[in-house]
Amino acid sequence: MADYFLSGEVEIGSQLYIAPLTSSVAAANNISTEDSVGYFLYQKHNGDGNGDISILAKVQTEEAAFELSRILGLS
Repeated sequence: MADYFLSGEVEIGSQLYIAPLTSSVAAANNISTEDSVGYFLYQKHNGDGNGDISILAKVQTEEAAFELSRILGLS
């Protein structure tokens, strides 16, 4: 699976992303290795830490990630 990265600003200091999770982000958010496969829609808040995100959705395929990004207007 290719690691595509799509993003867009939702409010000042907050971004939406669609991307696979890195192992450090998954660990910081108590997500097991098995559950971290796929693409995640998440919001990154003002902080710089890996645990400063809110996971909003998960999609399994690259096609679904692109369709979700199109619906949300991310680039």
